[in-house]
Amino acid sequence: MSPITERLMAATDLPGVMDRRRLNYNFLLQAFGDNPLLKDIGTPMRTDLPEGVSPLVFPIRVKEGRRDLLRRELTSCRVFCPVHWPLPSEICELEYPEACQLSRQILGLPIDQRYGEDDMQSLIKRLIQAWEQVR
Repeated sequence: MSPITERLMAATDLPGVMDRRRLNYNFLLQAFGDNPLLKDIGTPMRTDLPEGVSPLVFPIRVKEGRRDLLRRELTSCRVFCPVHWPLPSEICELEYPEACQLSRQILGLPIDQRYGEDDMQSLIKRLIQAWEQVR
């Protein structure tokens, strides 16, 4: 680790980071379970969050083949959702159809530790608005 990285890590409240990410993840998980508009957009990849896990994003499978359209619309609203699992072109879709389908559907919603409950509410609102634009 570089000295700069060591200083940054020493100054970071890692348990606090983990707690906030878990809170944000569980907030979105609850919202996807309760809100029919969110259920229309996609389904969470996991319906639980095991103890000790600190999630990077809240991954969903976007319905109707609209992941890329939704992602572009969210980007225009200043919500940046990474695609973490793009497959290389060498992967044969006939050999791995499930992996290819998942790769085209999955979208990571941001749950960064800098975000609180108001930010998660705003994300939900923007997600619903973006979905309305791409439908």
